[in-house]
Amino acid sequence: MNDSQRQAYANLLKEKSLQVGNLFTGSAYWDTEHEGMIYAMDWIPQSGSIKLLEMNTNIGLSGRMKPYFDFSELVSHITSSGHTTCTYHEDYLNFNIEPQRVEDTLDIFKQQLSSSLSSSGCTFTHEYNLWDEVIPTPSSTHYVLRQGHSNYHNVDILCENKTIFRNFITGSLGEDFFPAFGSNISSSFSNPTNVPDVVIKDPTKDMGVGVSFTDFTSDRNQIYNNHNYVEQYIEPEIDNSRYRLFRSIILIGSGSVKYLIKNPTYTINYRKFGQPSGSVTIGSQTTNIYDYNNVRIWQTGHFEGNTPVSMSDGSVKTIGSVSAGEVVKSVIVDNYPKRDNSFISSTTNVSWPQYILDKGNWTGSIGELSESTSSVNSVPQVYSWGYYELNGSTKVNPEDSIMVYDNSKYQFKPMRDIKVNDVFVTKGFVTQSVSSINLVTSESIFYSLDLETEDRYFAGDDTNSVITSDSYW
Repeated sequence: MNDSQRQAYANLLKEKSLQVGNLFTGSAYWDTEHEGMIYAMDWIPQSGSIKLLEMNTNIGLSGRMKPYFDFSELVSHITSSGHTTCTYHEDYLNFNIEPQRVEDTLDIFKQQLSSSLSSSGCTFTHEYNLWDEVIPTPSSTHYVLRQGHSNYHNVDILCENKTIFRNFITGSLGEDFFPAFGSNISSSFSNPTNVPDVVIKDPTKDMGVGVSFTDFTSDRNQIYNNHNYVEQYIEPEIDNSRYRLFRSIILIGSGSVKYLIKNPTYTINYRKFGQPSGSVTIGSQTTNIYDYNNVRIWQTGHFEGNTPVSMSDGSVKTIGSVSAGEVVKSVIVDNYPKRDNSFISSTTNVSWPQYILDKGNWTGSIGELSESTSSVNSVPQVYSWGYYELNGSTKVNPEDSIMVYDNSKYQFKPMRDIKVNDVFVTKGFVTQSVSSINLVTSESIFYSLDLETEDRYFAGDDTNSVITSDSYW
């Protein structure tokens, strides 16, 4: 995806997001002009057009969203109307989240919002709210900002059910806003081999639960008659050998919608589907089903673009110049736990981002480490709000973990926990002491390697290279 395509998509995202948001600005949804709610919409791009997938309420405004969120636009909206206090009401589900990555700490977002409001003379306060809890009435000087689901709010009620939400939007904006639905899918449509034809959803569930990707049955009515929500699967725009999804963020209030997303064409990307993972019987017929647990969704990049990466032939390339299909040196770790086991064995997908393997749980010995090679499946590119600079050299995203040697054991340790005099593992599995570790706040594109087989690789110059994992969530 080139720059002109990104700009065209960015313009389209803003236009269509505001169209959706403007449907909810009337008195049926808001009591006063001194309140607003932050919503997110997910869009799928293809061939210059975009289709709406859903609108979300509790959207996880964590550290990784910081480079995508337009704080200045939000603060300007709140303070320009004379509000001197803003209370941020957050979903109570977020209260007990113990994130395993610094990018996922919800405090990072709140700290930035508080700082931005304070700079404009507005006091920031914060509250957690239950879904059925009524939020206090705002005033001419006190703005109420909400993020998180509410059982009594009419917009949130629509978002609870994809069928109801879709019918509402299409009734005003037309069917073309969404992927084709049910029996309205063209009888001549089918995707290429190894790409699913349809998405089957439970319209009342979210966060990866109640969704499956399949091919058509030979009699398509078998699918339509046995499932209430069937959408055409649109193969997304390819961006650096990955599928790209877009996320837009808006503030909706009485009589106004504010567009709050920056860098929207970098927000979400995921690995292309491969061969079907099995078969499924729908009605009286059998068809292919695709494994969506391992599509490897990325919302964070690991390294600055000029970071050296060790290739399989002994040469070195910058991570930003590595292409899909090239082969890098990788690291095999015997007895390393598989990332998907707990997810696959779980009957429900509990709220993200907890469902990430905490790499600190694994410890091993030098005998469990060996070098190998692995083909690069793709090179995700994602904006980062900052990085840790290790020994004045290697720049590592704050969310990442690197291999360290501690208490006679090898293990992965989050960058946020690395301290001076810690010992990390470099090329050849030799160790190097941390002489300096500094957090730098700077928004820029960071890169990761999505490897075909092994998950770990070397990045950084010879002396300060690190072993990282191609982690995803």
